[in-house]
Amino acid sequence: MRNLLLLLFLICASSLYAQVNEIIFIKGRVYGPSGNSIAGVSVDVYDSDLDTPVCQAVSDEDGYFVATYESEYDQEEFNGIDLAVRLSAEGFAVSWYQGIALSATEERDFKMYDSVTFKAGRQSSLILPVTPDPQAGAYYMLKRLETTPLGDKGKDYGIYTYRLVFVRTYEPEANIPYLFIPFQDYTVRMGNLDLSVQPQMITVGDVVHFIGAYESHVIDLPLSYKLWMFDTTEDCQLSPFERNFNSRIGALHGYVIIENNPGMNAGAIEIILEDDSSFHSIADVNQDNTVDISDIVAVINVIAGTDSNSKADVNSDGKTDISDIVAIINSIAK
Repeated sequence: MRNLLLLLFLICASSLYAQVNEIIFIKGRVYGPSGNSIAGVSVDVYDSDLDTPVCQAVSDEDGYFVATYESEYDQEEFNGIDLAVRLSAEGFAVSWYQGIALSATEERDFKMYDSVTFKAGRQSSLILPVTPDPQAGAYYMLKRLETTPLGDKGKDYGIYTYRLVFVRTYEPEANIPYLFIPFQDYTVRMGNLDLSVQPQMITVGDVVHFIGAYESHVIDLPLSYKLWMFDTTEDCQLSPFERNFNSRIGALHGYVIIENNPGMNAGAIEIILEDDSSFHSIADVNQDNTVDISDIVAVINVIAGTDSNSKADVNSDGKTDISDIVAIINSIAK
């Protein structure tokens, strides 16, 4: 009897050991915007711990990869397990695919992008590791959070309205997130960008944070935070739930999180766009530290085609015309 129990124990132990060391092959193909295969893509696969990959691979000349994963599940049990995949390659935006069901028996396709296009006139968010083109559109920086009691009894019952105020800046800087409205389609190529830097975060009211992202990913926040996204471009998808479940941010875009404020309804925040009425620094077209008739002449020269001064677009509407002369006159009149 004792020998039989020992035999059963060894059989069970052998079975458990086999489970822990089951080899799973995760297969996929990486392709670009036009459907072309991408070689040399680093593929990192993660489980619930997003700090350390559980397996890695590199795509071949046809874009295919096979990652070897030691799993506690067998091939059949593994199918449907949610993992995360991070794709990185020179000249492409780093892409995260999270919360997806990888199959050990089927191949998955993964798409990477070598550029991001911001559509003309569409409210978006933008962050770049280089200085953005000031002529490409209107840039608004998050400046303050305004809180107002709702109605006569709002203060008594703790019911408030919230407004995020973005103020236009005519000299956008690198590494800062902006609300961005392009004058025309604005395409940013990834090839010349250093995406290893840490994006800056803008905070107002101590609890509202505007965060830029150089990598596309699914946003994962603690339960005490709320997610809010004013960017409705195709690259950004806000979950209908109050939290961030399956909400996604695209590369070179940004999102807002609200910290430890249960009374603030993220769905009821209003955006206010303000234009700085001071044109003095912008209106100094010829950069002589004064705004006068000489700046008007400089704009006229650009309109006439005898000069190519980029600062002649005083009101940053994407073109140089009579409205820029009016802006200079308004500045002189102040």
